[in-house]
Amino acid sequence: MKKNNTVLVPDQQKQLPIDFSVRVNQWVAWLSRHADVLVLAFILLFLVAGIATLPNYGMTWDEGLGNFFFGERYLRYLTSFSEKFLDFKADLGSLKKMPLSLFISPYHDHPYHYPPVVDILSAATMYLFSYGLKWMDPVDGFHVLKIILSAVFLWTLYRFAAPRMGKFAAFTAVVLLAVFPRFWGDMHFNPKDIPELIFYGLTIMAYVLWYEKPDWAYAVVVGILFGCALGTKANAVFLPVVLVLGVWPLSFSLSSLKLIFAHLKQFWSHYILMGLSGLAVYFLTWPYLYDDPKRVKMYWDFIFSRGVQEGRTTWNWRSPLQVIVTMPEWMLVLLAVGIVLVVIQWRRDRRFIWRLLLVWLIFPIFRISLPGMVDFDGIRHFMEFLPAAVLIAGYGASALPGLIAKGKQTLEVGLKAATLLILVFNTAGIQRVYNQYEYLYYNRLIGGLSGAREMFGDFEVTDYWASSYRKGMAWLNANAEQDANLYVPVADWLAQITGPLYLRPDIQILDGENPGSISEAQGPVYVMFVTRSGFYDEIAYALSREHQPDYEIVVDGVSILQIHKIQPGR
Repeated sequence: MKKNNTVLVPDQQKQLPIDFSVRVNQWVAWLSRHADVLVLAFILLFLVAGIATLPNYGMTWDEGLGNFFFGERYLRYLTSFSEKFLDFKADLGSLKKMPLSLFISPYHDHPYHYPPVVDILSAATMYLFSYGLKWMDPVDGFHVLKIILSAVFLWTLYRFAAPRMGKFAAFTAVVLLAVFPRFWGDMHFNPKDIPELIFYGLTIMAYVLWYEKPDWAYAVVVGILFGCALGTKANAVFLPVVLVLGVWPLSFSLSSLKLIFAHLKQFWSHYILMGLSGLAVYFLTWPYLYDDPKRVKMYWDFIFSRGVQEGRTTWNWRSPLQVIVTMPEWMLVLLAVGIVLVVIQWRRDRRFIWRLLLVWLIFPIFRISLPGMVDFDGIRHFMEFLPAAVLIAGYGASALPGLIAKGKQTLEVGLKAATLLILVFNTAGIQRVYNQYEYLYYNRLIGGLSGAREMFGDFEVTDYWASSYRKGMAWLNANAEQDANLYVPVADWLAQITGPLYLRPDIQILDGENPGSISEAQGPVYVMFVTRSGFYDEIAYALSREHQPDYEIVVDGVSILQIHKIQPGR
């Protein structure tokens, strides 16, 4: 056999690590050139996965109270201009034929509780994809809008952040938001808070674009988006505060005041256009206000009084704590690093984008923590902070490896890859425990769902949306006897509305407001309820304490839904 006498000379040996570095540089350059396509592919995957998982989530508490009802009524009015659809006390025969009998909704005569924008759009997707194309059931059809909006928002967030913070920071921010447990879970059904987060964030980004390059068209877009945000939830009223504190050149100096007055003097007409276009969207999308625009006062009276609820008279420490304990551990680390680096960068180059991110993050949390503010159900009432949180965390994930590597690109790339890999493992661990119940997520700093229940109580830490009733009804279909009865003492309207869609026709739904209906039932009775004891009646109290459930859904050691089989007269 002929021997290979080739010998590597020293110069060739030295060339090997250089080749590896060149390859890394080429790979990084390729990723940078194709970043937009890769991010778009990720968002399309997010969209497909979101739609595919819709059947895991049912109609929710608030949706059953009124969102479905008013969305359908307003849509039918706007497509026909028939006044009968605005008679909210009439059970219209033309709608009785629909799969969902929405007149059952307890708040169908409280139109001032429900701003219209997202409900109308959700009803439109329900009529298109469910009643028209028949691609999905009507509950999923109503929900799919939020997933579409979320995908659009992720793309917009990336396009906004990439030129200002770098492509890797923008991509990491998109991933962090896409896999944020309470964003992913809530976007499948949340009728207000996720859309508000989206329109709130879009308004901020549109305003920044206008501020950087003032234009009449941008001013109109800002106003329209603000109108959509205000027509979704009252939180949008605080948007001007965030924009002024975050964008305007505020400081304790005369020169700062001169700059602000000069800005307002030059662009006062743009601001008027923003306001008029926002108000136009707000009033024109709300048919309830057509006859008497002053009815809007009823909505704001309700918001400021919060009905019969009262806010705390002291500072609310629970809301900032909820931010910390509902955030995945790795994102929490990146956010802490990012805040420090953003502050440093702001002090260094004084660009307003860094100050805006900090204000956007802090102000919603500060506002909900004030005395008199009402907050419950985790972070859902102030989720507007979340886009800023992921942008800051994304910047931390991008900037810190560069600081550590000190110009060594191979090391920097390795650290960034490790950052994403840890994120993947963190997300996989969360999904292993909370899959299909991500909207209940609490991190290990508080001991997961069990630790959070001890801290915040079962009113906060359970399936407060009652989305799991859909799974409960699926279990009854498979296990209940012929001609069985169902009694739902907590949010019974959800069973009344969706039962015809999800329950076997032989299962009779009893009146959840009348415990006496159990004793009058013929055959076995199944009692189903989410474990939110503040809404229990005496039947649910007794069963939860003295009876082993025949079926329950347990998430991270906490029972969130129970079904008990009893006999009439028990």
